Amino acid sequence: MQARDLAVPFPAVGLDSDALEAAQLMAERKLPGIVVCHGDGSPHTILPGSQVLRFVIPRYVQDDEALARVIDEQTADEMFAGLAGKKVRDLLPKEEYELPVAKGEDTVMEV
Repeated sequence: MQARDLAVPFPAVGLDSDALEAAQLMAERKLPGIVVCHGDGSPHTILPGSQVLRFVIPRYVQDDEALARVIDEQTADEMFAGLAGKKVRDLLPKEEYELPVAKGEDTVMEV
């Protein structure tokens, strides 16, 4: 078996795509993250769902998880509305890392 046998289509967004639409896409398709591409379509990075949450959830709730229980659906919707007008690039972590790349002919062990 080779890497090309494991490959499946996966949605991607651009750096300047709407952040709220990207978050909705992840939620609708139950994706753990989404591929972020340069304007030419080449992969730039992965935007994990956890990074989206980190952007919208207030710091004090991140620091004390018990507070998450007091956030109702309306408040959660309002927090996600904070993504309006933001671009995907605004959500990306400051630290960049090298993407792992596999060639189609790589074996499963190489992947």
